[in-house]
Amino acid sequence: FILRVDPKHPLSIDLPLMEREIIQACRSWKDEYAGLLVESFGEAQGMQVLSEFPAGFPAGYRERFEPNSAVVDMQHLLTLSEKRPLVMSFYQPLAQDGQQLHCKLFHIDTPLPLSDVLPVLENLGLRVLGEFPYRLRRADGREYWMHDFAFTTVAGLELDIQQLNETLQDAFIHIVDGAAENDAFNRLVLTASMPWRDVALLRAYARYMKQIRLGFDLGYIASALLNHADIASELVRLFKTRFYLARKMTAADLEDKQQKLEQAILAALDNVAVLNEDRILRRYLDLIKATLRTNFYQNDAQGQPKSYFSFKLDPRAIPEIPRPVPKYEIFVYCPRVEGVHLRFGDVARGGLRWSDREEDFRTE
Repeated sequence: FILRVDPKHPLSIDLPLMEREIIQACRSWKDEYAGLLVESFGEAQGMQVLSEFPAGFPAGYRERFEPNSAVVDMQHLLTLSEKRPLVMSFYQPLAQDGQQLHCKLFHIDTPLPLSDVLPVLENLGLRVLGEFPYRLRRADGREYWMHDFAFTTVAGLELDIQQLNETLQDAFIHIVDGAAENDAFNRLVLTASMPWRDVALLRAYARYMKQIRLGFDLGYIASALLNHADIASELVRLFKTRFYLARKMTAADLEDKQQKLEQAILAALDNVAVLNEDRILRRYLDLIKATLRTNFYQNDAQGQPKSYFSFKLDPRAIPEIPRPVPKYEIFVYCPRVEGVHLRFGDVARGGLRWSDREEDFRTE
């Protein structure tokens, strides 16, 4: 390089700094990525990763992302396995002034079909604006896919990227796996910062409301909860107090805390302007108070939360419940099946059978 300077003005030049800057300017994207990868992973692991992915990232990726982003994405890709085939990461580009959010979905072996992914993201309250897929091939021929989604959220909603990563990623993965249903209830994950199991709890009670003929479809019930996300959170809090915190509290303290939560919910309900929404939210309160036992906080043999929810209910404590009104009901829900067992005495009798009356198997 020949650098022309004005001889009339003496220059003070830091030659080592200039040399480093020239070297940096001459390095290619791949050179920079390789250097950062070794620096981040250590020499041994970094060189191993470079040999496992000799082609590196595709040209389209290199045009959109800096090498330091590629190092972070490679860390996510390396966490993929048979037991963890999907990883999700949210980020916010600085150049877009917070107008857009992005999420990267990392998947092993096959790309994720857009027809499967888009409804899940939209039901989570994300409006998808665009998608960019990238494929990386390992030396043994195995493929790794990365989908970069750009989206906006509900206007005026303040989002914490870190919290978004944890809560939304957990919800998305369980919805894709089929552990949770893909419907409008999932917007509570974003609107109320609610974990997916708490959302599934409210969905399960909504399913039972269908059986006791409250008169509203599931979409309208979900809308009522979304319009009053603060009350929805308090309802979940009351449920948790009754069946989780109760194990650590005295009977007097538990009763006092439940009374305070119930009074807070009733005070909030006084501000609900739409009569039908008020009916739905009050019925949620009635059902939680009528629940005697649940397996919601029990773990299975592997130490994981159970995939199905069971609720033992006192039907006589539920207003306007249709006949028959037994002594107890046990309602069971999961995305694959739901059912109810009506007990007219202390001793359980009878068996199980299949019903194709989805809207009314209880009275059948």
